[in-house]
Amino acid sequence: MTFIIVGASAGLGRSLAEKFASEKKDLVLISSDMRDLNPLKSDLEIRFQIKVIPIEISFKKTPIDFSSITQALDVLSPLEGILFPIGYSDDNDIPGIKDSMTIEIFNTNLISICLIVNHFLDVLKERRSTIIGFGSVAAIRGRTQNSTYASAK
Repeated sequence: MTFIIVGASAGLGRSLAEKFASEKKDLVLISSDMRDLNPLKSDLEIRFQIKVIPIEISFKKTPIDFSSITQALDVLSPLEGILFPIGYSDDNDIPGIKDSMTIEIFNTNLISICLIVNHFLDVLKERRSTIIGFGSVAAIRGRTQNSTYASAK
């Protein structure tokens, strides 16, 4: 079975990739930077004898091109779930930021997740697959810095 991990290059996403790889799950790892994904792919394939397909996608802008994800799923075992430990913030995320930055933060942390689930919903329902989203403590405590990020989580 295959899991898609969106936000797989570091932190929780990387740890989840290692956990599912240790359970012999094939993986589609998505991040905005292949420099992080390629070494992770090699490591997981060698240690766990699984298939890993890394995909570089930035979710700051829509629409999302799903073709690389769909092509990856065509050559892997059936989709068992999608995990979304994705998170994007910016040091300039303070009240009054530019609209374009607000849109990028919301696209990455919320809208892209909805679009991905919608795109693969029929397959996910057919297989009774798992969808796991992740929030942030930023969403429940007031703050000025990263307020847009907090509201998107």
